[in-house]
Amino acid sequence: MKKIFAALLAISFLCTGVVFGDIWLDRQNKTSVRDKLRLIQHGKPEIPAKVNGVFIWEDGGGWHIRWKSYGDKHSFYGKIEGDGGFVRARSLPIEKTEAEVTMGKKDMTFKAWNWGAEDGFDFRITPGTTKLEFDIYRDGKHYPLEVFVGAKNLNPEIVPFEIYL
Repeated sequence: MKKIFAALLAISFLCTGVVFGDIWLDRQNKTSVRDKLRLIQHGKPEIPAKVNGVFIWEDGGGWHIRWKSYGDKHSFYGKIEGDGGFVRARSLPIEKTEAEVTMGKKDMTFKAWNWGAEDGFDFRITPGTTKLEFDIYRDGKHYPLEVFVGAKNLNPEIVPFEIYL
């Protein structure tokens, strides 16, 4: 069994790349997921009218989180942890909604209920922060395909996920 696993791993390495820990090496492009994740969070994602989702991006103004529901009322919960600190958070008065953002030294949480319009908050991180971990829920469950990161609306494979800075 070990030989079969080793052979499959070798074939995978030769064809596409290899997974070691949290770094995936793309042999064709000579980049890692860690390198790619440094780039994907830049720029505001498109926020379609008919979608349930959480949208995350970073630009010169800091980090931004928006959530949106389509149809029924939905609850959104998230925890963001960093190896640095958080400077401030600012909720947006986009929609009259029930929302709460709590900021700690190395983490922040949000709880919100949404009926359709876009809502969210912005935050900044301290200099020297090298990664952020996002754990996002809608109605108490993880929905990776409803989490959109950066201008390309990329979905993480799993939630929680990390972005390296």
